[in-house]
Amino acid sequence: MGWYEQRFEQRPGRIECRCLHCSRQYWLPPSQASKRTTCGDDCRSKLNEAAVRARQRDCAHCGHTFSPRLAQIAGGG
Repeated sequence: MGWYEQRFEQRPGRIECRCLHCSRQYWLPPSQASKRTTCGDDCRSKLNEAAVRARQRDCAHCGHTFSPRLAQIAGGG
């Protein structure tokens, strides 16, 4: 059994976490619990895609749809 499968088993010393995308329950070592927000690569990419779609804007000049970076939005762009 690999590391990925082991994260879905409750083990002593592990912290219970919940995926931000699919709400699946998983357990991580304390050193990783604050670094991980999703249960795997698929959920992480889907969560990132949703964040990009939420930032989409239409250009005032040409009408083309684009996704500005977070720093551009914070700067008023």
